[in-house]
Amino acid sequence: MYNSHPGGWAGRTNKVVEEGRDFMDFIFAECSEADHQPPGFIAEMVKLTKAMAKGKPVAASRNYFHMYRTVEASTSLAIRQGLRESMIAGGNLWLLMFSSTYVQSPYIIDEVSKVFKEHEKLEEFLVGAEGLKHVGIVVSNSTRDFYGRDEPHHYVDEVRGFYYALTHEHIPVDFIAERDLSDSDYLSRYRVIVLANSVCLSDDALEGLRRYVGSGGKLIATFLSSTADEECTFRGDFGLHDIMGVKLKGISKSSWSYVVKVKEHPIFENVKESMFLCGDMSYEFTYSRTAPFLGWHALVDAQGDVVAIIGEANDEWGYEYTLGRSPPMFSHKTDSPAIVLNDAKSMYFTFQLGRHYWRLGLPLYRRIIANAVYHLSGHPDVIVDAPETVISEVHRQKGDRVIVHLLNTTYNQRILAIGIGKTKQPLPPYSSNEAVHPVRTVIPIQGITIKVRLRNLTHDGKYNVFLPLSNRKLNYELSKEFLTTRLDVLKEYEVVVIESRR
Repeated sequence: MYNSHPGGWAGRTNKVVEEGRDFMDFIFAECSEADHQPPGFIAEMVKLTKAMAKGKPVAASRNYFHMYRTVEASTSLAIRQGLRESMIAGGNLWLLMFSSTYVQSPYIIDEVSKVFKEHEKLEEFLVGAEGLKHVGIVVSNSTRDFYGRDEPHHYVDEVRGFYYALTHEHIPVDFIAERDLSDSDYLSRYRVIVLANSVCLSDDALEGLRRYVGSGGKLIATFLSSTADEECTFRGDFGLHDIMGVKLKGISKSSWSYVVKVKEHPIFENVKESMFLCGDMSYEFTYSRTAPFLGWHALVDAQGDVVAIIGEANDEWGYEYTLGRSPPMFSHKTDSPAIVLNDAKSMYFTFQLGRHYWRLGLPLYRRIIANAVYHLSGHPDVIVDAPETVISEVHRQKGDRVIVHLLNTTYNQRILAIGIGKTKQPLPPYSSNEAVHPVRTVIPIQGITIKVRLRNLTHDGKYNVFLPLSNRKLNYELSKEFLTTRLDVLKEYEVVVIESRR
């Protein structure tokens, strides 16, 4: 067994798992950061570790205690939901505690035992289940180690932004290890592969991606993806320029920039803005007013269809706030492409789209990511209509059984405050920036709809739709294309099973 820490130590242990997986039997993914990470973090770390380990069993931990207060238990709700995150992502349950915690707060054990009883009851629906494949996001440890170096978040934020945007949109998403990009059969399980600024990729990886696209797969790429080899030696152009439909000319290094729509396109569905901003203020505020590289664009010649171009700002910074923290206004359009669609097989963004969603969370970035997937590949075979605060994980078993896990993360506010770094305003600060609360309450969600394409089920018109945790049946409706069912209320956690009658 290897004790990994996928979200700690700058993610370096992911490289150890990727390179050493042939010698490992079991991976323990330690998730001690869960209390100050977004809901879904433990599920994310399970998927990341499973990608690095490629088939080896994974257990992800939920700490018994809150933050790093090892002698004091967290809330039973926080622990239950964390354990469930691991289970719904395909991981094993692991409740991490120290003897000091148990001595002082033993009562919580009885309150979280409910999850282990659920696991026992759901065993039939967990063994042999595999997540529904739709989007795979490449995690390039070479890019993190070389391009990211001392500041890996400049790369990792782009990956995590895509992951959470797709999760919030209920689009099934996994990670793909860099090592597996040469395995065409492995890649073929996904309709879309995302290169989220995957700068450093080997020639073998590029050939694997070419075979994938040549067989009908779709590709989304951002910023400097494929411009360097696995040791981060610059290629002078995109290694996948033929697939991406662009040739690299240079880099625009403006601190702030804009993306301007030049034609109506499905990628902009439900995006009301005619242009949007690239860039953000720096929270370090030592050498620069702005976050490094976030306003930058790759300058390209496009052979594909240009649907948006780069716009320039009218100054180095705006004047609404002191110290040049605010962005400048739009000045004028350029002739440089910002979003390029190449023969309906790839979509390329010259900027870091995922990193913007990770840092800012504005809906327009999420909508563009989701629309790019829908345009290239259509909607998933199982469509969940629920708020973004519900985590949905869709699994399949042999035959036509579809299993939908629904975890409600509509919680009390957890992160109460965040500072603005070294800008020193206000000075002295009004309150501390380190206020992190545990999950104390979950708000029930009404009326979640699940639609399953009938091509995934046996066409006899008779199906079982039920909740295995409560042994309750659900009604369903059939249309020409879908089986549709509805869950009236989601409290903490529920599982919906759809299958043909046996």
